[in-house]
Amino acid sequence: MQLAQTGQYDKALETVEPVLDSSFREEHARVIAAQLYAALKKPDKAEQAIEAELARFPEDLQVLGSAAELYQYLGKLEKADEIDQKIQKLSEPE
Repeated sequence: MQLAQTGQYDKALETVEPVLDSSFREEHARVIAAQLYAALKKPDKAEQAIEAELARFPEDLQVLGSAAELYQYLGKLEKADEIDQKIQKLSEPE
């Protein structure tokens, strides 16, 4: 997303938010929204978005990794560690 890469987080969020509310939901759009909310210093909205995505994809390693990074960025290290442990457990061969 070029807008986010150039620091235009508000404009980037404007393009992502309509997808979140539509009946068609782009896979992992909430991860992008969470990252944009965090960049805009809206931690509550960032957490809400990532938790919604984790509820939809609880064992998706990409979503889990993004969530762990987001929680580290937000300074919620216990939550990030909890997610990292889940990633490790899911990554172990059966």
